[in-house]
Amino acid sequence: MLGARVRGGVVVIPTGVSANTQRVTLVHGEHPLPGPGSLSGAEQLRSFLALTHPADLLCFCLTGGASSLLVSPAIGLSLADKLTVNRLLLACGADIHELNVVRKHLSRIKGGHLARFASPTTLVSFILSDVIDDDLSTIGSGPTVPDASTFQDAWNILEQYQLLDQIPASVSTHLTAGCRGTQTETPKPGDPVFAHVHNFLLGSNRIALAAAATTAKATGFIPYLYPTPLVGDTTDVARQFAAELRRQFVTIRDPVCVLAGGETTVRLTGHGKGGRNQEFALVVA
Repeated sequence: MLGARVRGGVVVIPTGVSANTQRVTLVHGEHPLPGPGSLSGAEQLRSFLALTHPADLLCFCLTGGASSLLVSPAIGLSLADKLTVNRLLLACGADIHELNVVRKHLSRIKGGHLARFASPTTLVSFILSDVIDDDLSTIGSGPTVPDASTFQDAWNILEQYQLLDQIPASVSTHLTAGCRGTQTETPKPGDPVFAHVHNFLLGSNRIALAAAATTAKATGFIPYLYPTPLVGDTTDVARQFAAELRRQFVTIRDPVCVLAGGETTVRLTGHGKGGRNQEFALVVA
């Protein structure tokens, strides 16, 4: 839409996805776990930001998945270190908020750090949410949003899930230094780096469900919106959802479209990969 008014830019998309760009550098990153492309994308984005001027207008488009696609480990940490911590948190059943608190404190770009690189240039961020409460600081680990969490919070989460003896020594050293105040914290609310940052939420699970309900009604269904977001242990939530379907079956006289959205968690107890959506569908069945 902006055409020739776009002077340049960088976009990071998943490997295997294609896009036509003219003035914007295209980088392929990895998802759901980061890889070399994710590192390259973050580095190219930082290099691009270094060339901007205060009079420029930066447009930043952020979707869920950016936590993996856009990765810049803190000094002293490697991609392997971050992958190890990521896998441990995914396997233990940590939710997206807990996962991102830790991610932010192992990164040079998450948790508002990207806004720090862009300052004082005006930055407008267009955001598609993949978290239930649409917390902007959680979506994609909030690279353009103030971060209220701390190194101590990250440490407490790893301690809560009994992971401190499993994380790499470099991560433990980094977080310990942060708790002691010898590592730079993520920029907090009120930090001047956000003086020219404008964050806009364009889409979310809630907006998608409302649109689905409108379409269902227009095509002859009675839409029924599940009363609460699907959050928590996948098996427990799936059983509750199945019970709700049974209640609907008892009373329906006309076609009903049951709509629900959320993000459940899986605790790995064997050697599986833990696909929460497949597990949810199987338990409901």
